[in-house]
Amino acid sequence: MGLRAHWKAGMNELPLAVLCLGFAAGTFAFAGTVRLLVWLGNRYQHRFGSAIDRELARLHLFVDARRLMWAHLCLVAMLAVIATALTGRPWFALAVVMVAALMPRLALLFLARRRLERFRHQLPDAMAMLAGGLRAGLGLGAVLPQAAERLSSPVRDELRMIERQRRLGATLEQALAGLEHRIPLEETRLLVSVLATGARAGGSMASTLDAQAALLRRRLLLEGKIRALTAQARLQAWVMAALPFGVLAAMIWLDPSIGALYFDTAVGRAVLLTVLVLQLAGAWTIVRLVAIEV
Repeated sequence: MGLRAHWKAGMNELPLAVLCLGFAAGTFAFAGTVRLLVWLGNRYQHRFGSAIDRELARLHLFVDARRLMWAHLCLVAMLAVIATALTGRPWFALAVVMVAALMPRLALLFLARRRLERFRHQLPDAMAMLAGGLRAGLGLGAVLPQAAERLSSPVRDELRMIERQRRLGATLEQALAGLEHRIPLEETRLLVSVLATGARAGGSMASTLDAQAALLRRRLLLEGKIRALTAQARLQAWVMAALPFGVLAAMIWLDPSIGALYFDTAVGRAVLLTVLVLQLAGAWTIVRLVAIEV
């Protein structure tokens, strides 16, 4: 009889023990989740800050990477809330978040490519100016800072960087190697080769720089003509890529029930994704076909 009463008492106390055990497990799980989120946040902040700082330094843009990170996070959160409120579809908000997460990289890539193009178009004038200074009897160490004062960014920034590195003790070859690393262009390698060879072995650098400047001007002129002739083909590629989605938007505007067939069903979303991938692949193929390199 006593054993039975003890067993009944244990059964009555079992829910309380399970509740305490569940509360303890939930507390540990919450603490672990918080620590994991904090660790992931710190790691993301460190990687984002170091990568963005390095890219901004290469672009000579002196902006606080931490502020950019918080602005980016706020923008992503705002876009996710707006997408969810307008469409009511969490998967669409997730897609918007994924696209918005790539915005800093895409923006830096766009700025880097634009800076390289500006450097290429300014390089013939820089070569001619260096050749003129060398022909006037000045040394390369005196010509570089003078050319930097008369040129505009980004060539001016790179020449000032070379002069700053030389003042800190770097040799001319090392400073020119840094320029080649920061501006990975064929024209930059030619300029570095001419300057390094002339500084090391002597010779007529002025005539070589003049010849390279004239060659680069003709090359840029030919590239401009080719881009003008192929501009229509590139425009047609992107218009053709956007045409199906424009037609879909018009159909949804005329009959909103059509949108449910594409956005609320797995088959419809698969069709949209397939069309998106195929259209982007077709546009990229056309753009690559008309991208004639000189």
